[in-house]
Amino acid sequence: MNMLPASFKMTGTELEDEILALLTCAAELTRRGSHFDDRSRERRRQLQGLIRTARLQYAVAFGLERGWHHSRAPFALTALSPQQGVDEDPHVWWNEKYAHDTSYLDHPFFYRYPERPFLPAAIAAHPYGRRVPAGLAALGDRLNIHAEAPDSISWWYPTQTSLLLYRCRPELHP
Repeated sequence: MNMLPASFKMTGTELEDEILALLTCAAELTRRGSHFDDRSRERRRQLQGLIRTARLQYAVAFGLERGWHHSRAPFALTALSPQQGVDEDPHVWWNEKYAHDTSYLDHPFFYRYPERPFLPAAIAAHPYGRRVPAGLAALGDRLNIHAEAPDSISWWYPTQTSLLLYRCRPELHP
């Protein structure tokens, strides 16, 4: 069953290519040092807006395919666990104990279940590097959440970041 909205016009690969092309163009503007004049500043601002829009479009589609809604409101990693409050403030999504080197929670996107009370469902993070952090499984076990590196692409910077997905254990919220 395809749960994507009719307005979602690009496939995952097309959107990945679009994000990569926009990032390449923005990097080229910076490399040339032309971001100091007004015209280049405006062009860079427009590019950044297009990049944000493409990333959000991909993030929304990623969540909808899994039955989740994208959430603008961040939540703690432990909010995904029945052991809420383990070693962190529940109102702070960034936890230095687990993310001090940004290898676990860089560039996060938050998802909630669509039915009331809109409980946290998942966090999709995009750390730089193409390797899965060595302690990912241990972190999942420690917090009693499902932590994995799925076969989906990272939509933050497709060739430079990898996707890590933290979610409630399926047996806790199917």
